[in-house]
Amino acid sequence: MKRTVIYPIANGNYTDSNIELILSLRSLEANLREEFQVIVISEREPMYLSDEVMFAKCDSYSHAMQLACSIDKEFLWMNDDIMFLRPHTWDQLKKWARGDSEVSESRIQKMTEGNGWSKRKGQVLSKLAEENKTTYDYSTHLPYHYESEKLATLLDSGDFNFGYKTPVETAYGNSYDVERRDQCNKLSRHHNRHLPVDPTKYHFLNYSDAADLPHVRGFLLGMFSKPSRFEDFGKLSLDTLTLEQLK
Repeated sequence: MKRTVIYPIANGNYTDSNIELILSLRSLEANLREEFQVIVISEREPMYLSDEVMFAKCDSYSHAMQLACSIDKEFLWMNDDIMFLRPHTWDQLKKWARGDSEVSESRIQKMTEGNGWSKRKGQVLSKLAEENKTTYDYSTHLPYHYESEKLATLLDSGDFNFGYKTPVETAYGNSYDVERRDQCNKLSRHHNRHLPVDPTKYHFLNYSDAADLPHVRGFLLGMFSKPSRFEDFGKLSLDTLTLEQLK
């Protein structure tokens, strides 16, 4: 059975993120122990990927999630700043990382009084509490395994005021009592100053907005030097990029 992996990408030009997506796909091919297909959902089709990557056009993040639910009965929701550092099976990915305890009422209230993403997550947690559901924080920016029917029901319910990048994963994880993953070590942007490190100690790397740091790029390029089947060397490859571009 071929699994489905979906990348929602905000900027169809990929002027700034092309290296990240290529490296993420390389890490996926090296470490996902399943047969899988890759679908990119974006405003514009990326021209440097091979025909192994399917493309679906969307006009917003919420539209991308709705579209994903119509593609397959289950899928892995990825981002181009996430790297697999260890081998994983599909069943392992069905378990999600989350906090050890539920988010407290006072913490939720503080979130809702903030701005941006934190405020939206606080609103989601507040709504979960109103509905007498658990309030664990599942927003860990890792790969998420979704069941399409469940996600579509959640998106269409109107219970949550979902917008761009609202923490849908926290609503989903608590609404459907997703099984917790006990061991999930992640390198994040807070670790960037310590790179290089022993990658075998970690399951994933999420470098977020720090990917342009030269030592981070060098670390990733060294780890994932082998091309994947998702690249089209006739359009763009890491081998043809200049040193200035890599910086």
